[in-house]
Amino acid sequence: MFLLTNTLNANVDDLISINIIRVDPFTTAMKLAVCAVAFFVLIMATETMKQQRLENEFSIVLLCTALGFMILIGANELITLYLGIELYSLSSYVLAAFNRNSEKSTEAGLKYFVLGSLGSGIYLFGASLIYLVSGELTYEGIRIFLETSENSSLVILAAIFIIIALLFKMAAAPLHM
Repeated sequence: MFLLTNTLNANVDDLISINIIRVDPFTTAMKLAVCAVAFFVLIMATETMKQQRLENEFSIVLLCTALGFMILIGANELITLYLGIELYSLSSYVLAAFNRNSEKSTEAGLKYFVLGSLGSGIYLFGASLIYLVSGELTYEGIRIFLETSENSSLVILAAIFIIIALLFKMAAAPLHM
């Protein structure tokens, strides 16, 4: 048990030291808020899920959604942000199609999945453009590149791609259709 704990702590320290995840009081508070909301939702949905005999599946999907949010909150680079978004999104697709007896629920999950896939492709294209131009994926490295570079029009185009992708992921109007 001691070896496992030390290994996990070493891995988290490694992730922090190479700027993949950010740990500060604000991110910790936000992660605790996500855990509290997930716990509250789990308590509120327990009776309904017991009636439908889906409490185990719902709990796992809800915990994956919360984990995705926590990765998203602590992300300190574009790829970690993408991993958090995808974990959250995939869990959300499952939650959208969770009612197995409803045709509309299945249709909603499938439509959400297709739009999410399009958003993922656009996001990765924007992130790859930023890496192509700046050679950086961390937020701090991109900021330094933008401050020192005279020609940052391609980075601005890449940022537009990323913003559009995030709007697709949020299903924000007019990208919700």
